[in-house]
Parts: sequence; structure tokens; C-alpha cells
Amino acid sequence: MDSGTLMTVFVFYCIHDVMKAEKAFKDSGIPIDIIPVPRQVSSDCGMAVSLEEEYKIRAQDILVEHNIEIKGVYKRLSSNEWVIDT
Repeated sequence: MDSGTLMTVFVFYCIHDVMKAEKAFKDSGIPIDIIPVPRQVSSDCGMAVSLEEEYKIRAQDILVEHNIEIKGVYKRLSSNEWVIDT
């Protein structure tokens, strides 16, 4: 994914949920990347799902359908700052 693209990152409670989300998104045709959780978001080690912002609403709907709990949703601003996305 292009570094200039607005990105949304979903953080989960465990790696198992990351893997379930990855499968659900790929099965639904949503292009994603699995990335380390950005340090600005959490000091915890772990993985997160990154996707283009345009897919955020659809991705949230898929997570609800699959009963996958989200720990947090973050957006990368053009300044490379991460903020909580509502």
C-alpha cells in the first residue's frame, strides 16, 4: 500500500482474532496487510490489520458479522501521526 494513502488500522486482543479477520477480509475481497502494531498506537507487541480507509465501514461490518472483537481502530494522518478513529 502506498505511504500517501490514508490508512486505517484495526488492533485486536489476540493474534487469533487477527488471523480470523485476515481470512474474513480476504474472503470478502478487501485488500489488507498484516503489520506490527504501530508504536504510536500501543507499546504492546502484536500484529494488526492495515487497510485503505475507503474499506473501513465495510470491514467493520464484516468483523461484526464474524463476531470478531476490535481492541481499537486508528487512522494515520498525512503527518504519519496515528489517532483513534471513530
